[in-house]
Amino acid sequence: MYDPDYIVTSYINWLIGRRTQAQYGDSCLNQNRVFKWASSFKEERTSIEDEPKSGRPKEGATPSNLEAVNKFVIADRRIKVEEIAESLSNSIGTVHSILHEDLGYTKVCCKWVPKVLSDANKAKRLEMSSINLDRVKKEGDSILNRCVTCDETWVAHYVPESKQQSLRWKHTSSPVTKKFRA
Repeated sequence: MYDPDYIVTSYINWLIGRRTQAQYGDSCLNQNRVFKWASSFKEERTSIEDEPKSGRPKEGATPSNLEAVNKFVIADRRIKVEEIAESLSNSIGTVHSILHEDLGYTKVCCKWVPKVLSDANKAKRLEMSSINLDRVKKEGDSILNRCVTCDETWVAHYVPESKQQSLRWKHTSSPVTKKFRA
């Protein structure tokens, strides 16, 4: 009818589960897991370490691949994962995990700032201000009546890049990149 060994084993497993739960609280194994461990030790298991898993080992994160991917990113911060994968003959998933998990890179957009003046723009502003000051000195206050003031407008002589085009690889220690608002 009932196997006495099964009943004794179940009772012992139940006691083990109750004692571990009393000792460790909610952070201990659940009852089913205790039964599985107890039965595996009854079948001559001696180690509590995980056994090697079957399947293909993780081959992509070799030191040479890590170095190669890092060189690609440092050379061009806007490089795409697909381009790196094609150059190294690796899968896109492997390169993606190397970039994010092993090297700690994330892809971010540039930070928008109101105005970023180049040295040439600053020099042009200084030159125009000097010309206007000279005119005021020569002509007096009458020139101020002819001046028209308004808000400043900047006209771009190029097509500004989109947010998607400005994506760059950034390491956690990299500074924030800036781009002026068009």
